[in-house]
Amino acid sequence: ENITITIVALKANEVIHPGNAENCAIMTLQVLEGEILFISADNEIKLESKNLLTIHQKLSFNATAKTDTICLLTVVR
Repeated sequence: ENITITIVALKANEVIHPGNAENCAIMTLQVLEGEILFISADNEIKLESKNLLTIHQKLSFNATAKTDTICLLTVVR
């Protein structure tokens, strides 16, 4: 297994989409500061500071920063 940990800084209204490599990975998204709206299928989840979300393989999603946000993205391949 290969683990990549990245600090991501987003301005309000910026969007995270999974790339091709992430389709075969399990990810966690932890909001350190700010707020993100996570949308997948029919689900919407508001993530705020100190919230953590696990994203499973091949899950189509987008995550929009509602405010300036700093988060920690961990990818396990």
